[in-house]
Amino acid sequence: MSSYRLSCAENQAVLDYLVELILSQGTCPLFLNKLYLNNIFLGYLTSFVKELIKKQESLLWIENSSDFQLRYHCWQELSLHLASFAQSLMSQGAYICHQFEYLDVIDYHGQVYGQLPYAIFRPLGLLGQTVRIHAYQVRNGLVYHHIAQRSENKHIYPGFWDNLVAGKVQAGEISLQALKRESWEEACLIIDEKNVNFLNQYYQLRNLSVGVLHERLSIYTLAVPANFTPCNQDGEVAQFTQLPTAEIIELIANEKMMPDAALSWLLFASKSNFIHSNEMVQYQLNRILSSTIFYPN
Repeated sequence: MSSYRLSCAENQAVLDYLVELILSQGTCPLFLNKLYLNNIFLGYLTSFVKELIKKQESLLWIENSSDFQLRYHCWQELSLHLASFAQSLMSQGAYICHQFEYLDVIDYHGQVYGQLPYAIFRPLGLLGQTVRIHAYQVRNGLVYHHIAQRSENKHIYPGFWDNLVAGKVQAGEISLQALKRESWEEACLIIDEKNVNFLNQYYQLRNLSVGVLHERLSIYTLAVPANFTPCNQDGEVAQFTQLPTAEIIELIANEKMMPDAALSWLLFASKSNFIHSNEMVQYQLNRILSSTIFYPN
């Protein structure tokens, strides 16, 4: 696909960055409480959030060792109480995002139990679903990677470079529906699912200032046409660019690309033979994907 192939030194630079990122910024707390909703394990709680929940008179809870359970009669009741809890977090200065979006509450098998406001997913460490597209073009034998710079208003990794398209799977959606919606909102990109290729899926568990980032990420690749010019419609992108492989490596090495996007690029590069396939590369990839931050399906 590409006439540019990473040297062994470049391989090691990219891999070392990602591995060190995970080991040094492995911000998954050592002590997390498993969160159960009516006896079903669905999330994780930090000690800080757990203590805040205990102060909410409207929430029924049971604590047992390292497990914490919320009891409720119906999802509508739970949703109302948790929305109130999110408001109380904001009143204490916590950042709560996307207050009015709803997401499906799922387990690791994909079973949907109900819908709750996105604002409460991270405080409760509920499993969210995210889709990503690594978009690229081939011109004159070189591969150019389309990337987007995150708005400075983003709470997580503001100003960092990201995949062209990345976003949440909303309530009632499947991954491909979310891909189409996010592609249009973020990049004015109309996609045909026949041209989108599934690359990989992994989970991540990462500590945040309030709560836990707990996600299942599905990564896709897409070869976009030569005349494609992205435009943003939701205000979450500062700018777009397309860069050859060597400059993507430079962004990663300089820690200017968010970890999810760096890993997406590395998986794409590995599968597309941009990097030398050897035992060390596979070892490092497996080490990344089996860590407490990124782990395979």
